[in-house]
Amino acid sequence: MWAEGYPFDAPYVSRKVTYERGMCPEAEAYWQRTVGLPVLHRQVSQELLDEIVEAVAKVARNLKDLKHA
Repeated sequence: MWAEGYPFDAPYVSRKVTYERGMCPEAEAYWQRTVGLPVLHRQVSQELLDEIVEAVAKVARNLKDLKHA
């Protein structure tokens, strides 16, 4: 969907944008507690949505075991 480096290396960006680790500690702490879900740019079936919900629930139920794997 996005090109590598986008949006920071897009043709309309006039300077190099970088974010070094530790520069945004609050965002980094938040990121550690979030779940990345697919961005759906088209209509999908209820079945697919149910699969995504069940997958997230399965991970949440087994998070403790996954941390030790």
